[in-house]
Amino acid sequence: MPLLRFYLSPNLLSAEEKNSLSQKLTEIYTSIGLPAFYVNVAFIEIPSDSFYVAGEPVNDFIRICIEHIAVKFASENHQQRYMKKLDSIIAPLFESKGFRWEYHINETPRELWKIQSIVPPPCQSPAEQKWARENRIHAEAFENSIAIALRDTSWAVSSNSRTSLVIYNIHST
Repeated sequence: MPLLRFYLSPNLLSAEEKNSLSQKLTEIYTSIGLPAFYVNVAFIEIPSDSFYVAGEPVNDFIRICIEHIAVKFASENHQQRYMKKLDSIIAPLFESKGFRWEYHINETPRELWKIQSIVPPPCQSPAEQKWARENRIHAEAFENSIAIALRDTSWAVSSNSRTSLVIYNIHST
């Protein structure tokens, strides 16, 4: 899941601007095949008497924290292309309003992520492609995809409920 949190003073952005930003940011990820529902954008408004930069209250600053879990950058080139795309979305709006801003990107291990207690399917797998097409979770599709992928290996799949999937090595001791 990409999680993009915008920390800003109240009323810096209108509801329409927030919606437009959210749509454009979601498109970055859906254009590479991620399901739209993976993308979370939050605008967290902080009163200027509670938001400080350099020890001074601010009302023209936006701090953006981005968490990547569903997908990681494959190379420095991919990082730079993403940041350039992100800049092309936020800079025109923020510059036109005289805002200052800063962002960072964290990459969390995918193994530490679940959606509704379900381990998401591998990136760009048939199961994830189905999730993207239908913009919703399919526990059965993921289980079937893993079972097919592992059919001829020494790994096995066991499902003990609709929300629990266990993958184990059948030759381990």
